[in-house]
Amino acid sequence: MLPKKEEIYFNRIILIFLSLIFPIVAIAPLGSWIPLVILGIVSFFFLETRSKNTFTESSHLIISIAFIWILLNVLFILKNFFILEKVLQLIFLIFSGLVASKFILQISNVKKPTFIFAISFILSALLVILDTKFNLGVKLWLSKNFDFSNFKNFYELKQWISLSDFKIKYFDLIASYNYNSYSRGVIALVVFSFPLIAICIFYKYKILACMILLINFLLIFFTSNLSIIFCTTIAIFSGAIYYLQTNKFKKYFFWLLGIYFLFCPFFLGQIDYKSFSEYENSLTVKRHDLFIGYCENNHPNNNLHAKINILHIRCFDFNEQQIGPFPYKFNNIDYNLFELANSFENFRLYIKYMYYHKYSKKMHRLIIWSYVKEKILEKPFFGHGFLSSRNINNEERETLNNTKYEFIPLHPHNSILEIWLELGAIGIIIFFIFLKILLNKMYYFDRINHKVTTVAIISFFQIFYIGQISFSFWQPWWVAVILITFILYKIVFKLYGFYEPRSDVLN
Repeated sequence: MLPKKEEIYFNRIILIFLSLIFPIVAIAPLGSWIPLVILGIVSFFFLETRSKNTFTESSHLIISIAFIWILLNVLFILKNFFILEKVLQLIFLIFSGLVASKFILQISNVKKPTFIFAISFILSALLVILDTKFNLGVKLWLSKNFDFSNFKNFYELKQWISLSDFKIKYFDLIASYNYNSYSRGVIALVVFSFPLIAICIFYKYKILACMILLINFLLIFFTSNLSIIFCTTIAIFSGAIYYLQTNKFKKYFFWLLGIYFLFCPFFLGQIDYKSFSEYENSLTVKRHDLFIGYCENNHPNNNLHAKINILHIRCFDFNEQQIGPFPYKFNNIDYNLFELANSFENFRLYIKYMYYHKYSKKMHRLIIWSYVKEKILEKPFFGHGFLSSRNINNEERETLNNTKYEFIPLHPHNSILEIWLELGAIGIIIFFIFLKILLNKMYYFDRINHKVTTVAIISFFQIFYIGQISFSFWQPWWVAVILITFILYKIVFKLYGFYEPRSDVLN
């Protein structure tokens, strides 16, 4: 434990950290690493002599081995000394997180910080929901006013625009900007919510826990972020399997995980990236035929053109008449699928359309994975080099339907494929061992509190599944989100009576 005076100062630093992290995550998620690094630096200098055996765990050893392999990879395979700066930044970020996680546990009472953290989460999440739902334009307004191109005006207080004027002037831009601008922030907030609820329940902040759970639900569905909806749903389902069938889960999960790690390139890269145009054209024809069939069968007087939106199908009646700059005038007939006769058939139509529509939007990701599989097989053991994804093949191409795409737009959008591609089989083995150590610790903690461990398992799957469809494994902001979640669970485990098991106990 810390001396009383030092604990008071450190508590104040923690409160500042906690009050800033959620607003930064919500408004500027790419800066999520900043408060974590500051906390790590303060922890290191403020408490550097408090523990002699700070980094002796098996997980720290495997992280060290991973960075040794990355450094060797950069020096002898990639042969790019400029990438060393990125490697050192990543090492510093992870070191900051580990230092912060180690020393934050020396705070004897985190009840007040928990309250501040919960309030900060609620306010930040509400801002995201309100800005997205009502197009307030807060994030875009801040982005415009605090942009580096406006740096001089920041100090001279000139040429700034008020939020109300900005909303009037850029209403259409705000609506289109808000559609995807909060995706990172929403994902980070949802990931943080599970350990935060567990901490609130321990301190009997039941109202705050319920509010966080409710706002978490609203955050997921009101922002229409399909990635977090899918990943959270599957993570909760996986957690339920763990909760109900713990022994079978422990027995078979590592085997399934190992199979996925080994054969991931072949599972995900099945389609031929060279046939993108043919795939896209086939789906377009199927959607068009779906429209024609619906409009002909239900509204034969209308022209053969339709648009589906949410649970509505809209058939258009075109008149070939020049009206202003537009070549056609049209009257639309909008029908709710569930209000029409034979609603089951209409629902089937909607599901079929949505399948074609979503598959068309996500097909580019399958094309990326197909191309990545081919590149992995070129250098399966050592990989192409750390952070080489962004430079392997990022030239823009165009399909027959004028869809522009890249074979690898910055990264493969799958963490396992990214490790395979850049660090080869050696990198995959190191990462698999790290996850095995991490899960073994969770299984050990399960002896003390099965419910809390299940919550931790859900967060594990959340992060893992998100990594399979979205962000680069090496992005600093995403690494920071994972580390902050790790710190929160360190606090959870301590509060519920857990202690760090020895490495030999886990084997």
